[in-house]
Amino acid sequence: MSHTIEEKINKIKAGEPVGTHSLYYKGEKRNLDVYEVPTSLLRFNYVNGRIGTEVREFERGSGTNLDQLGPHEINDKIHDWIWKKSERENKETLIDIRDKRQIIPGVITRDGIVVDGNRRFMIARKLNKEGLNRQFLTVILDDTYVDGGDNELQIKKLETELQLGQDEKVKYGAIEKYMKIMDFVDKYIEVKSPKMKYQELVRLMRIKDEKTVREKYRIGKIMLEFLDYVGFPEMFSRLQNTEDLFIQLEKNYRLYTNQKGSASWDFTDDNAEDYKTCGFDLIRWNYNASKDKKGDWEAKKLKNKYFKNSKNKTIFSNQKIWTDFNRTLEKVEDIDVPVLEDIVEKEGISEADAAKKIDRIWADKTSPIFREALGTAESRIRDKENNDQPEKFISDALNKLENLINEDLFEFTGNIEFDESIIKILQDSHGDRRKTILSNINNVRKIAERLKKELD
Repeated sequence: MSHTIEEKINKIKAGEPVGTHSLYYKGEKRNLDVYEVPTSLLRFNYVNGRIGTEVREFERGSGTNLDQLGPHEINDKIHDWIWKKSERENKETLIDIRDKRQIIPGVITRDGIVVDGNRRFMIARKLNKEGLNRQFLTVILDDTYVDGGDNELQIKKLETELQLGQDEKVKYGAIEKYMKIMDFVDKYIEVKSPKMKYQELVRLMRIKDEKTVREKYRIGKIMLEFLDYVGFPEMFSRLQNTEDLFIQLEKNYRLYTNQKGSASWDFTDDNAEDYKTCGFDLIRWNYNASKDKKGDWEAKKLKNKYFKNSKNKTIFSNQKIWTDFNRTLEKVEDIDVPVLEDIVEKEGISEADAAKKIDRIWADKTSPIFREALGTAESRIRDKENNDQPEKFISDALNKLENLINEDLFEFTGNIEFDESIIKILQDSHGDRRKTILSNINNVRKIAERLKKELD
């Protein structure tokens, strides 16, 4: 007669333990028995926060929930994800466990789902494929996820506390932490019948205070909004290494929507929304454009000029600078990029890799637009900072205009002779570009005449 996995594990639990292990579970510290369980009876925990990004990307790309696959197929997929996620550290752990065997026990549910120790379980599987007969050293809980209700929450709490509070070799990625916070808040805190309080989440995830938890929740939500905005919903791999600018964007956007920002003009909620979407474009560009396309616009410089709340030193500080900057960035909407599904089909790559390729193409194509908008804004911010030196403005304006003429002739004779190649470029302009050039020339003339009149 065949037995279910749960029955087989229960039989192991009825036998002699090989040791004990202390856990804080269901509100108290417990000394629980440890057993050796064959890896063939165990399954990776696909709701584990550490691989949450891979699971959601797989389900989005395949249109299939992971739990619809067979247990062996699920195990093989997650095995590869965990191995590739931190391959260097995993190789070190494999050697350590091969030589010393597993020292720290894992934790499993009564039906064989690994709550804690997914990496150790993966290493044991790998060693077994090499011909070694390794069992998984683990505590066996009486509960399981499918019980639902409070048991599911208690297991999630235990998983989080073990993975974030103990000496794990490979830490959570930044994005996974935001996902876990959003999961707890949306399912157990900000619900009609709360099962948790913010203070418990503070303790559980070793976060400073409730305010910080709420901030991280908002940052996570704005990251999700960014993915929708760029057309890659829930494709979390597109968020790797972008955390810093999202932290600043969320902070400033919240200030501006609450009318508390330091910008020196009466901006509206619509302006704040434009600030956010321009911020999305800048993040996508900055983290995907090749270095030669970005010039000196690395994340640190971009942060100082855009992702900072300032009265007079950033692009959003001044209404005219901001309006012109925002108008220039509207051009990125006209940039064409390949369709995700077409790249996947033609090149036989994953959706995640196809999305990465599209982001790189988009970023390189839009680089001239971003560098034009940022360079102009930076120059005008610098001019505003020097507004107590009007003579410098006049000198700078003259120096720039002299690029159009024969400077030596002008210096010695006062005669103006234009560079023919430059005049040809201006003469060949058409449509709106020609209108803009003529308008700018006329404005230069009017400002110069009025300034001369004031000084006379």
